[in-house]
Amino acid sequence: MKHTVTMMVSILLGSALLGAYSVEAQAAGGQKGLFKNVVQTFRPPSGRELTKIANDLELDEEQKRQMKELNDRFQQQTSTLKQRYETGYEKVVKLMSTEHPDKGNVNQTLKNFHQTHSQFVDAEVQFWMDLKTILTPAQNLKLWRLFEKSRIR
Repeated sequence: MKHTVTMMVSILLGSALLGAYSVEAQAAGGQKGLFKNVVQTFRPPSGRELTKIANDLELDEEQKRQMKELNDRFQQQTSTLKQRYETGYEKVVKLMSTEHPDKGNVNQTLKNFHQTHSQFVDAEVQFWMDLKTILTPAQNLKLWRLFEKSRIR
């Protein structure tokens, strides 16, 4: 029953689930085109990726410092959003697990969930816009070529 409810909630949440894009991309063999993994591509870089970016783009010390500040700020800004996202998902699962879920309550909970997701996406976009300001045009172009090769398969 719990598996069925979780599947139903996943269907209800649709593309808002961060993991949904990953599953779609894997199922599609990671092909380019309609099945690009947008969430995977545009999430801010991991610590290892920050180091690789700094090395591959030959960032100077000031650029490295600014990139680290951007990443730290993003992590701080989104920590609350991540918690709200998880709580929202759990709430929808709980609502759908009841014998007779209240449609209005489910809809409102999903709207809140989607709003949190939207705020998270906004923070991701802001990260990339801010990063772009510390890179030269040539470094920016090289960055996106690297991402196309390693994040979109």
